[in-house]
Amino acid sequence: MQAPRVKQFHINGIFETSLADFDDLYVFTGIDATRDLTSTGANKATRLDLTLDRVARADSVAAQIREQFGFPVNAATIYQVFSGLFAWVNLQESITPLVIGVIILVAAFNIISTLLMLMVEKTREMGVLRSLGASGKGIQRL
Repeated sequence: MQAPRVKQFHINGIFETSLADFDDLYVFTGIDATRDLTSTGANKATRLDLTLDRVARADSVAAQIREQFGFPVNAATIYQVFSGLFAWVNLQESITPLVIGVIILVAAFNIISTLLMLMVEKTREMGVLRSLGASGKGIQRL
């Protein structure tokens, strides 16, 4: 087993995304410092990211890469790499209609309650007006 390489760095700033997957695992450095730490030459790549014109093709392209190159090449889609993040987004999408439904239900209850209270108050006032001699048509005009 090989001993880990250790190098001292000067921290220029902290980039926070509020996503634990990123904040706990990733460090942004210059390319020269990374090559020095990993003993990677200037003309050697350790990672290649592809951008596809259609995201629906990601699984098939990853399968083709795995099939063509085999081990040690690993091809993973963004959905596999950040599965926790996408699961969280799907949860948010599924819970949003429920939250909106509860908000609408509470708003409807408040509107109905307000209208019922107005009717009860106005009924009492109409009774007072009738006892004072106002006609039904006169009360309707009010």
